[in-house]
Amino acid sequence: MEEQFHYSQNPQPYADEDEIDILDLLLVLVKNKWLIIGITFLFACGALIASFVMTPVYRSSTTVFLSRSDQSVFIDKNTDYVRSVSTFTPELITKLFSTNDVVSKTKANLPQSEAISSITLQATVDNKTQIITLSTTASTSTLSAMAVREAINVAQSELETLIEDKNSEFAQLENALIFEINEVQKQLSEKEEALARYIKQVASTQQNAQLLYPSSSFEASQKASSLYALPDGGLEYLRHLREITLLEDQYRMLQQRKAALSELKRPISISALGKNISSSLIKPKRTLMVVLATILGLFLSIFAAFIREFMCNASKDPERALKLAEIRNHFFHTNPK
Repeated sequence: MEEQFHYSQNPQPYADEDEIDILDLLLVLVKNKWLIIGITFLFACGALIASFVMTPVYRSSTTVFLSRSDQSVFIDKNTDYVRSVSTFTPELITKLFSTNDVVSKTKANLPQSEAISSITLQATVDNKTQIITLSTTASTSTLSAMAVREAINVAQSELETLIEDKNSEFAQLENALIFEINEVQKQLSEKEEALARYIKQVASTQQNAQLLYPSSSFEASQKASSLYALPDGGLEYLRHLREITLLEDQYRMLQQRKAALSELKRPISISALGKNISSSLIKPKRTLMVVLATILGLFLSIFAAFIREFMCNASKDPERALKLAEIRNHFFHTNPK
């Protein structure tokens, strides 16, 4: 009775056959350590060999700037200030580097080799600073740096062609402005002569004529009262003045546009900021490849170790061995119907 009571007070722990024991798992890993090490080592060596076999890719980059920004002109009518915005913008120069002409001519100017076909050009612009960054990729650092310099030279040549086309357009605009300026100047002279004739007709004395041409603020204050003495109350006189003022504003605006067009004919150059062009290896990333391959090999080797241990245990169990034989039969043999 005492033994039964003692057994009921201290029951033996129930051993679950399906419970996973960490020690058993560690034992499997230790037993298959050389398999795990071998597979992991093979994956690491394979990645290392592949990194040396792969064709390397180098990137060279530099900062590109414009020596002068071309401008489109807007005239503020009330002031002599000429406001301007860029026409040959950094965005346009960025697109110029990506054109087929610049890319093909850049490759044609480089030393002939099989690696030229792998050269790529890429230009980006910072919207805040308006700084252009030109990057090239090639199989060698020397070839990549040469591609940057050649791309700048080719883009400069293409830009000069665009400037010549623009200058021809500017010349046509300038001729049209000169014609328009002459017409406005002619109309202005006619309006001034018409005003002089009108004043000669309505001004009876020299004193009245001087009031119509005030030279001081005091005389200007008397001018309004003198207009009432005119036959039409000064309406015709004010009309002449308004027409002359409008023509003078138009003449001034056209002169400013002509001056601005002359400024636009100045050449623009594309230059690299600094003579040294830095190059760096971007592919293959050897360290990253070896690390990833090692991790992958480790996981696969651990999985293979557990599969191996399971197969060994199953072969010793008659029931499981029969199931494994049936599985092999389904995979490697065809049962006749």
